[in-house]
Amino acid sequence: MRYSERFMEHIEYAFNSFCKIVLRHEAINAWRDLKRKEEREISLDYHPKALQYIMGHSNITMTLNYYAHVTFASAKAEMERLIAA
Repeated sequence: MRYSERFMEHIEYAFNSFCKIVLRHEAINAWRDLKRKEEREISLDYHPKALQYIMGHSNITMTLNYYAHVTFASAKAEMERLIAA
């Protein structure tokens, strides 16, 4: 059984609308996740082992994976600091 052209257009329109909504929601979720990571970011000017003790983590890997995120700006600042030294 063949579907009418009008029905196929409707299906395509509905699918495209659904995809736009899903992509929009995923983009919002990705933005929120990024903001949450930035809020948890800390400066590594603090001693990592002291942070591990303060946070109560059993190993340093947990502390560094959770709190030490490198951004482009922080990596650039570190490179400039290394070059200046």
